[in-house]
Amino acid sequence: MEKIKSIVFRVFTIPLWLLIILCVISAFSLVFIFTNGLDTQFYAYIAYFVSAYTLTSLCFYCATTLPDLIKNIKSKAIGNKYISKYTSDKTIKVKSGLYLSFLINFVYIFTNVFSAFYYKTAWFGIFAVYYVLLTIMSFILSVFILKNRLDKDRIGELKTARACSFFMLMINLALSAAVLMMMYQGRGFEQHGILIYVIALYTFYSTIRAVVGVIKYRKFSNPIITTSKMVKLADALISVLLLETSMLAQFGMNNTLEFKRLLISLTGGGIAVIITLMAVYIFIQSNIKLKQIKS
Repeated sequence: MEKIKSIVFRVFTIPLWLLIILCVISAFSLVFIFTNGLDTQFYAYIAYFVSAYTLTSLCFYCATTLPDLIKNIKSKAIGNKYISKYTSDKTIKVKSGLYLSFLINFVYIFTNVFSAFYYKTAWFGIFAVYYVLLTIMSFILSVFILKNRLDKDRIGELKTARACSFFMLMINLALSAAVLMMMYQGRGFEQHGILIYVIALYTFYSTIRAVVGVIKYRKFSNPIITTSKMVKLADALISVLLLETSMLAQFGMNNTLEFKRLLISLTGGGIAVIITLMAVYIFIQSNIKLKQIKS
C-alpha cells in the first residue's frame, strides 16, 4: 500500500512551472472544444485526459505544497506593522470589510438605476432598491465603527444591530418582487460560456465564507460583527438564487415552465425564511441584551 501511495504521489507531484503550463493548455483547449462544438472528436478526449490529470495534480499541489507556502507568506506578512495591525485589530478588519461592501454596493446601485431607466424595466429597479438597503446597513454599521471602537459602547452596538434587523426584513420585499418576476415574467440573468462557471465558483466560495463567518460569531458576543456577517450571508444567499436562474436559462431548456417556477419558488422562499429568521434573531437578542444592561 505504501508503495502504491508513493507511486501515485510521484505521478501527480509535478513542478509548479509545469503545472501552470498544463492549466493554461487545459483551459484554452476546453474553451476551444466547447465553443466550436468539438466535444465528440478524438482529440477532445485527449484534452479531457490532460485536464483531468492537471486537475488532480493541482489538488495534490493545494493539499501538500500550498499550506506551507501560505504559512510562510503569513509569517513574513505579520512582520509588516500595517498588516500585523490589520490581522490583530478586529475593529479595523470589520471596518475595512464594511467600507469595501459599501463601495461595491454603491457601484451596483448606479448600474441598476441606469439600467432601469435605459431599458425601462422594473427588474433592475428592484435590484437597485435591494442594493440601496444593503448600502444603508453597511453605512449604519460603518458610521458606528467610525465613531466607536468595538466592545466600547455595548448599548450603541445593540441599537445599531437592531436597526439593521428592520432593513433585513425590508430586503425580503425586494426579494419577493424579484422572485415573482422570475416566476411569471421569466426574468433573470444570463451568462454564457465559461463565465457562468466562474460566477458559480465565486458564488459558492462567498456563500461558504459567509456561512463560516456567521457560525464563528453565532454567539452574538459582539452585535456589530454578528450583524455584518449575517448581512453578508443574506447577500450571498440571494446571489445563489440569481445563479440558479442563470443555470436554468443555460442548462434548463428541457425543463418545463412549472418545474422552473417550483424550483425558483422553493429556493426564493427558503432564502426569505432564512433572512427573516436572522433578522428576528438579531432583533430579539438585541432587546434581551439591552434589557439586561438597563436592569
